[in-house]
Amino acid sequence: MPFFWVSYGWKVTVIYILSGIILGVFGGIVLEKMGMAKYVADWLKTLQTTQYTTEKDTRKLIERIPEINKGALQTFKKLLPYIFIGIGIGSFIHGYVPESFF
Repeated sequence: MPFFWVSYGWKVTVIYILSGIILGVFGGIVLEKMGMAKYVADWLKTLQTTQYTTEKDTRKLIERIPEINKGALQTFKKLLPYIFIGIGIGSFIHGYVPESFF
């Protein structure tokens, strides 16, 4: 974000961030109303139920770091195919779609 801020100024950066948040929230609401929840991956459904616990974790942050790293790595591995698909689509658009198309 700092590069975005420097390149376009703080007003455009704030508008960009707010519009992304608003579009994400309203997009999620619309998709839920359309009944798309059944297409959510099973591991995301279980993540939501296991994320919140009623017990207070009394360990210090330094003691929880291995568990945090393990969870982050598992999530990253599951998202990695979708990241590469997005990169591939972006590369195709950049390389093969004429600039005049846009």
